[in-house]
Amino acid sequence: MTLGKSASTGALSADPKLDALKRKYANAGPSYFKNSAVGSSRGFFQTAGTILARPYKTGAVPAKPKSGNLGQSEYGSQFGPKRYCYSSMDNKPLTKYDPMAYRSRNALPDIKLRANNSSTVDFDQGLFVDKKRQFYTTNSQYLTGDPVTVVSNPGILADQYRIRKEQRAK
Repeated sequence: MTLGKSASTGALSADPKLDALKRKYANAGPSYFKNSAVGSSRGFFQTAGTILARPYKTGAVPAKPKSGNLGQSEYGSQFGPKRYCYSSMDNKPLTKYDPMAYRSRNALPDIKLRANNSSTVDFDQGLFVDKKRQFYTTNSQYLTGDPVTVVSNPGILADQYRIRKEQRAK
């Protein structure tokens, strides 16, 4: 019988399998990296079964200077503030050619806002529409809110289905 050295105490043990198991558990988790040669972290910790490294603190990153390109892309220029222009106005602004430019379009009349006391015609089914149950589909009619059944007997399942079908028919 061989005597092995215990991993945790350093004492001799009579069981080499027990010593191997102790070494295995001693090196499990964050202790797996305790003698690592790469010093890229301050230490390790375990969260939800995953071993993560604690990084070294770094200095503040200086703000990057703004790039020299202060122009506007064609896509971005479509969303800037636009001057109200139309084809027959005096002193139209000079812009690059665009077939859909506002300076080439005719003036549109102002939008007329509806007065508060004006009447409207509402086309709906009136009496025959239930607005509260308007989106109550056939699929949601079969949802009872019961917990998932653990019964797998086909006879019992058939009886439960028959009873539910009779209740829905009422």
